[in-house]
Parts: sequence; C-alpha cells; structure tokens
Amino acid sequence: MRLVAGVRHCVDRRRLVCREVVELMTDHLEGALGRRVRRRFEAHLAACAACAAYLAQMRATVAAVARVQRHDLPGAVRDELAVLARRRRALRAVRPPPAGATP
Repeated sequence: MRLVAGVRHCVDRRRLVCREVVELMTDHLEGALGRRVRRRFEAHLAACAACAAYLAQMRATVAAVARVQRHDLPGAVRDELAVLARRRRALRAVRPPPAGATP
C-alpha cells in the first residue's frame, strides 16, 4: 500500500472504488492529483454516473460559495471561515504533495 493524496491505494489495483473517488474529489478540483491517479479517477467518473453527479454537485457548490460576498456574511461566520482557512493553509504547508502531483 502507498499513500496518495491522503488515501491508501493498492499499487497493483487499476480501478478506484466510489469511496476512494469521493476522498479524492477536493484534490481533483484543486488540480493536485498526479497523472496516474487522475487517469484512474477520470476513468471511474466515465463509468459511474453517481460519482460524476457528485463531482457536478461539488463544482456547483464551489461556484455558489465563490459568489458569496464578504459583507453578506455575519461577522462570526467570517471569523470562523478565517480560522478554518488558516488551519487549511497550515496543513497544506506541512503535508507533502501527492506522488506525481502537478505543481
């Protein structure tokens, strides 16, 4: 086994299962999957309508959140989002990139 983007994968297995695809969604959306994992990810999406729909929902959510303006949120929500963003940046700074990830 090896760790790819925080998910354990069997090196000799060719196909990803739905659970693995869901765990890789964020890395996929951020362009952080290596070429080999990305091909397996995309092959799974081509054959799995449920995972393809889930990815479409994720993209719609990201687009909707991107339209929210800072002044639309209550101060407490802005503060909590700032804390979460700092934590995420800190985790990304110490987490090594996935094998074969694009810079």
